[in-house]
This record gives sequence, structure tokens and C-alpha cells, in this order.
Amino acid sequence: MLVDKCWDPLSSSQTLRLLSIITRYIRRFPTLGPGSKSLTNLFNAILHKMKTSLEHDVFIPMTPKLADSRSSFFQRQFSSGLKLLKNISSWQGVLNDSTLKELALTSLLNRYLLTAIKFCMLTDAVSKVNLITQILPRIWLQSNMAELKMFTTTVMGLLQQLDKNSPLHLESIDILNGILKTVRN
Repeated sequence: MLVDKCWDPLSSSQTLRLLSIITRYIRRFPTLGPGSKSLTNLFNAILHKMKTSLEHDVFIPMTPKLADSRSSFFQRQFSSGLKLLKNISSWQGVLNDSTLKELALTSLLNRYLLTAIKFCMLTDAVSKVNLITQILPRIWLQSNMAELKMFTTTVMGLLQQLDKNSPLHLESIDILNGILKTVRN
């Protein structure tokens, strides 16, 4: 009930506090293990709240006029999506990994963020992809998951669009090559 009424999944400080409290209680009280009905109910409430936030709080415009990546509205909405991705990913190791991957990668990253990146200027798209790489847990990036196929395809597509002979693109090329190494290892 507390999670439903008081916790905002878009708030990083609230997410980190809730995560800290839960991990502390799990360590202190051995009865709060995988078989604990109370803990299962709490985790289900957290996942439900994340899904609700994903459905109601994330809107990244996809129409040409609204999707102009230079508009402040587009940037705010994209930042909001990134923040939710970060907050969902912070539960890795606590909540069920497959459910988190479904939310973070399939529902948020692939459906909203990567689609929005297609509307961005090339260098802006590279910086956004780099931010996503910094947010996602390393264990997810290095496990060659099917959920990251669209992400890898997007990175390779951006790399192909960059001009290797242009000094303006050299830094972006290095960033994307580094991302591909991280995802492929």
C-alpha cells in the first residue's frame, strides 16, 4: 500500500531510498526470503507501479512536428524515459531479472527510447545511446541477450551513418565502437 501511495518510480531519490530500505530489511531479517509472502507482495506492488509509470508517464512524441529532437518538449520526454530506465535498472539483483528486462529493455528501451533516437541529429543520437549504455547494468550488456538486439542494430546503424573521414565524427565513432565492444563481450 505504501508503495502505491507514496513511491514515484520517476524519482531517483525515492527509488534509491526504497531500494535501500528493502535491501537492509532483507539482510536483517532472514524470514524475508524468496518464500516470504509479504516480500513477494511488496515486489509485485513495485513492479505494478513501474508498469503503471511506464504506461502513463512516458510519452515520447513520434509525429514529425512534435518529434523534432531540438524541441525542449522532446528532450524533456526523452530525459524522463531515461530516468525511468535508470530507476528500473537500479532494481537489478533485487527484483526478478527477467521481469525487469521485460520492463526496461522490451517495453521502455526498444519501444520508446530507440524509436525516439531515430528522430535525433546524428551526434545527439550517439550521446543518447552512450547514456543508455551507462545506465544499463553491465551484466545485461555483456550477456548477449535477444532484448538488446535492437539496441545493437541501432548502434551499428548510427556507426554506418557517420563519416570516417570527417573530424567532427571521429569522437562519435570511437564512442559507438566502445559501446559495441561492451555489448559484444
